[in-house]
Amino acid sequence: MEAAAVSRYLTPAEKAREIRQIKAHPPDARPGAGSLDAAVIQICDAVNAIDGLCTVQSCAGHVLDAADGSGKYVEPGCLWLRMDERRQERIWRNAHRLATMPGIERLDFHFIGGTDELVLDVRWLPWRRADAMHSILDFLHLDCGMGW
Repeated sequence: MEAAAVSRYLTPAEKAREIRQIKAHPPDARPGAGSLDAAVIQICDAVNAIDGLCTVQSCAGHVLDAADGSGKYVEPGCLWLRMDERRQERIWRNAHRLATMPGIERLDFHFIGGTDELVLDVRWLPWRRADAMHSILDFLHLDCGMGW
């Protein structure tokens, strides 16, 4: 089945399609392939309740064993957000604030290859997940004026 085309800015139809896809897979059923890690469901639900925002990729973060047996490594947690045009402008204008908030390791804006789709990628270390969740929600609400 061919993936549906998306626009640069999130539309209500695209958000509805993403939410249906997320709900079609139980948590942890296919990590990295459309399902959520159970530990990030609450933040995704809170973000997805905001008009004009939608999570499209989420991971709680993990400490994993290296394939070569050399020890452990950290896979950061992430939250990818798509935004409508109005919210994208607010987030872009205030992103420097989110980058300095507790628990946030880094954030980047990405254009998805071969498309005009833009996402905000927020990363945190697994042991800072609770701090990051609070920071993301505070940022969206206080710095960007986005309510629930």
